[in-house]
Amino acid sequence: MFRLFNFLFLAILAALGSAATAQTSLWEIDPTNTDHLRAASARCSASWDSAWSGDDLCSRSFLCGEAGCDPLRVIVLVDATRQDEFLQQARTMRFTEIAYCDPADPFQAQYFQLNTDAYVPYIDGFEDRFAGRSYRAFCTEVQPGYEIEVTLKVRQWGGRDVIALRPGGDAGSPSALMWVSEEQFLDLRENLTIDLRGLVKTAIEEVTQLTCDTTPRQTCALVYQGGKLAVRLLVSEGGLTGRPGNWESTYWEIYPHWLGGQTQFALSFDMPITAIKRWPADGDKPSGGFTSLDFDEGFETFRAAVMSRVADALDAEYDGAW
Repeated sequence: MFRLFNFLFLAILAALGSAATAQTSLWEIDPTNTDHLRAASARCSASWDSAWSGDDLCSRSFLCGEAGCDPLRVIVLVDATRQDEFLQQARTMRFTEIAYCDPADPFQAQYFQLNTDAYVPYIDGFEDRFAGRSYRAFCTEVQPGYEIEVTLKVRQWGGRDVIALRPGGDAGSPSALMWVSEEQFLDLRENLTIDLRGLVKTAIEEVTQLTCDTTPRQTCALVYQGGKLAVRLLVSEGGLTGRPGNWESTYWEIYPHWLGGQTQFALSFDMPITAIKRWPADGDKPSGGFTSLDFDEGFETFRAAVMSRVADALDAEYDGAW
């Protein structure tokens, strides 16, 4: 009898455990529950067509196309009569920046003034939801690693009065990523036990052969800001790329990123376009008047060398820009 009871008890526990991960529709899922998100990712990854079908759970949350979803950004279109309600609700979510989409910005402009006949990539169901209604477009950023959670929570909150989406998916878009385990991703997202700052600092010192600190002759600063590790470097005589005769500066933001697939957990080394700078090295430490570069192979090589060392320390997978 005891064995039968024990068997039934274990069966009930197993069933409850399965139920916890079986929620695979938008309205059943708890976006803050890691098990729910893992099960949802499995469902979405098994049906690639969901990326284009307007599926409320999968499309533009877990799936964004061949290159995955962009980090940080979430676009929110909300019925104009509920914008104040949205802004109030957003305070309970992991937004770091919320602003109206800017019509002067080439990327944001596509969301600013739509009509029901407009076609904008990745906005499924716009005509069905907003026909005859005014809306407001918000271009936001969220805490790194929480893009899926925020997207799904906004959809659950707003129902048919809102469209929330993660942009991205353009084939061939290069990203400087290293692939980490789910456990490492969750740790890095909360800045728990992995000393990312220490790993990056050690890697920079090994590559440059300089002590990472700030002096009258250099800047090496690593600071956590909004869930990102901000790295600011300025050295003389080609200390970053090996090219003599120049002060060289670069700025990175390093943060965890879940592209949405079951194993697509990454650490992103983001180097914005305006973050590569060079000055002639015939004067004091510069603070302005720089020459900004859109792309430079020397800086890419330097970043790759740092990433390779961090990947080795984490036992992560890194094969260059992806």
